[in-house]
Amino acid sequence: MAHFVGTTALLKKGKVFTSLPAQADFAEWISGTVTSDQGGTLEVQESFDLPVVPSAENYAKAENTKDLMQKWAEEGHWAPCSWPEELELAKRPATFVVAAKATVSFSAFAGAPYWRVVYTNGGTDQEEFRLAARAFERGRV
Repeated sequence: MAHFVGTTALLKKGKVFTSLPAQADFAEWISGTVTSDQGGTLEVQESFDLPVVPSAENYAKAENTKDLMQKWAEEGHWAPCSWPEELELAKRPATFVVAAKATVSFSAFAGAPYWRVVYTNGGTDQEEFRLAARAFERGRV
């Protein structure tokens, strides 16, 4: 599995981009940047129980390979990662507000082996959008 996810696909108002799952391996940190001409919200999520292969039911329902991968990803139980500053308490999820026409750099701690990013666009169609994230080990680039 990849250690990097990204997209530049524009979102309509209120629509959601959910990356395919990526594997953290020994990495514990997820970082990246998001830029949009419209405001939105980014959440970094993790999962311990992503199935090894998609269910037979999802194989039968899938229209193509990408659709199968998206259905397979939803078979896992996803939870928000933690903010790095709050590891001891883990009170707040790694959710980042992205202001219109701003670039936000983010970092989150992922204790589980699988992770993904979920971006929800605000109330206006986008004309510019760029999201990239990667997994890395602390102290390594």
